[in-house]
Amino acid sequence: ASSKLHIRREENVLHIEVDDVLTSSRGDFDLTEAELEVKAREVLTKLPFIEGAYEYTGMQASYTRTDAEGTHILSGGASFRRVMDDIKILGNDRCYICFDGSGLVELYVELYEYEKIGTMELIPLESASKRILDPDMFSIEKGEDTTQIGLIDVLLIDRIELRYVNQYSRGGTILQPVYSYIGTATDKNGAQADCVSVVIAASDSLFDERKG
Repeated sequence: ASSKLHIRREENVLHIEVDDVLTSSRGDFDLTEAELEVKAREVLTKLPFIEGAYEYTGMQASYTRTDAEGTHILSGGASFRRVMDDIKILGNDRCYICFDGSGLVELYVELYEYEKIGTMELIPLESASKRILDPDMFSIEKGEDTTQIGLIDVLLIDRIELRYVNQYSRGGTILQPVYSYIGTATDKNGAQADCVSVVIAASDSLFDERKG
């Protein structure tokens, strides 16, 4: 039987997926991560509504099948995040492109439009750095086993990045700048995990004033 497409379209979301990804007749996923990124970017550049730069953020195994021979990866996807003014956008505004043994099987795009309405001063990096241990958000990086990390004893920062966060409120049209402190957290037992400590780089009051 031929594949059927399931299409969901909302104001800022387009999601297209075939209905028979889990069938063995489509073949196993056999791309390397480098090959996956290249194929996914080929699809991304052909989408007529895509504008600007996108940063590849990693590979995800979407579906697996286990039999007597072991576990087989049926499909794998490439994740991208939009970049504006050389700054990565977190939260909304992302793209996911998935392939299996027969080709493209899923496309998920969140896309928002922004308008520059002025400038504002950021909180000095020195002031923000004092809040690393009391941030606005703290997370263990995806892929780590968070159950192995207890109360953090040491936080080693490797790099600091200025990023935007697409606010879920106000229609997803607000990009809030944040400082992301990226490094390694160690608990009292010596267990470690990659982590990110996030401090808002401009106050909410400034955003409220600009938007009226």
